Amino acid sequence: MFNRKFVQMKKDVFRSRYLFRGSMFAHAMPYWVNTFVDTGISLTLWDKERKIGGMVHFKWPRWDGSTEASAFYGNIAIKALIEKMKRMGSMRADLEAKVFGGARFTADSVEARDLGKRNIDLALEALKVEGISIASQDVGGTLGRQLVFNTSEGIVLVKKIPHITGEALEFSPH
Repeated sequence: MFNRKFVQMKKDVFRSRYLFRGSMFAHAMPYWVNTFVDTGISLTLWDKERKIGGMVHFKWPRWDGSTEASAFYGNIAIKALIEKMKRMGSMRADLEAKVFGGARFTADSVEARDLGKRNIDLALEALKVEGISIASQDVGGTLGRQLVFNTSEGIVLVKKIPHITGEALEFSPH
């Protein structure tokens, strides 16, 4: 269990930001970045040398060119976050990633059921191609996840969100 006093103390010092689906956030100042992810992927990058971080939350694995390119698509979002971190002074070798989401939900179509898996595969492959190590992942399953990312320490708190029972679970640090 994560120390609640520590979290409250950090909340007093850090700024807070909610990350909506299809968006990205990275900043050199300390932030708590919050989001909720289900079939989509939320991916954090943390620079262990500069103690800065960023997060992206995408819904679809690949942009097909039929709409405007945006952070809703994993292949666009991950590259954009890497570029933002580089503009802030990060080098690829100093970055580590954490990957969350990709839940599987019951759906009428096979394509909808496989969306979480396709998002996971895209994220892991993109990080491999970019040469960025994965420090932690909590992917798949059938539960959504509430995430709280500390940009200056690289810590991600995860709370799994049951869909039926409404049972409250403790945050676990990653």
